[in-house]
This record gives sequence, C-alpha cells and structure tokens, in this order.
Amino acid sequence: MVYSGGLAQLGEHLAGSQKVRGSSPLSSTELENINMFNWIKNLISSSQPEAFGSTDGLKTERYYQLKCNAILQGKTEYRLTDNTRVDILTDDLAIEVDFAKKWYEAIGQAAHYSRHTNKKPAILLIVRNVLDEKYVKAAIEACRVTQVNGYYIAVLVYRDKQ
Repeated sequence: MVYSGGLAQLGEHLAGSQKVRGSSPLSSTELENINMFNWIKNLISSSQPEAFGSTDGLKTERYYQLKCNAILQGKTEYRLTDNTRVDILTDDLAIEVDFAKKWYEAIGQAAHYSRHTNKKPAILLIVRNVLDEKYVKAAIEACRVTQVNGYYIAVLVYRDKQ
C-alpha cells in the first residue's frame, strides 16, 4: 500500500498482512493488523497530509519518533517499572522505533514492552534508502512467526525520502 500525494509510507505493511499468491486466507490477527494500518493511513491523509513529507539531511531516531507520534497520538518515552522506555505507547500498541538495519533489536524491545504493558507489540522501522528494504523484508518474515501475548508483532514502515 502506498500513500498518494507524496506522503512517505507509515505502516506499509503490518506483519503477516501480505500473503504470497496461492497461500492460505488471512487470519483474524492479520485482518486486525490490516485494519489498524488502514486506520493509521486514513488518520494521516485526513488530518495532517503534509506531516510525512520528505526531509533534508539525516535525522535522529528521536526525530522520527516525535514525527510519527504526532499522528499516532501516543505517549513517547513511556517509562516501565524496570526503567526501560517504550518509544511510543498508544491505547493499543507498544511501539519500538528504530532504523531498519536494527530490526532484530526492535523486535526484542517490542516484545519486552508488550509483556510489561499488555499492549500489542509493534516496531516502526525507518527506511532512509533503498538498501534498507532488505531489513524490512527480514523483519516481516521474523514477525510473521513471532507472537507475544497472543499477537504477532506488527511492522510499521516509515520511508524517508532523502
């Protein structure tokens, strides 16, 4: 799924929502993930269409965290009882924001946050160039088989045009 109007993609794919042609139908969890993505997509396009335009120069993880949270309307840097911090905590999701090449770390952190908050686990991967796409693919494959608290880890993708 691609945003129109030059918006970068946030949540192009949630874990397990894309199936290879000829495979089994989507599960209820996968359908829930697709619905969550569509909700985010509609919120972005209706409320702040310019919010995810391209940026100049390299930005920090915190920059992307705040930019995405402007849409998601969660709590940033939510401190847990063990003094770890959830990057973005929404009503439904515990989200770890990280650069795509650190996808494997993001999965572990999202799982940890989910266990401590009883929220659905999610990672938001930042893609800054086409070479990062291989990391998104790897994350999606890993998240298709990784469950925490009965939920697959959702994969959100922010593509920043440099």
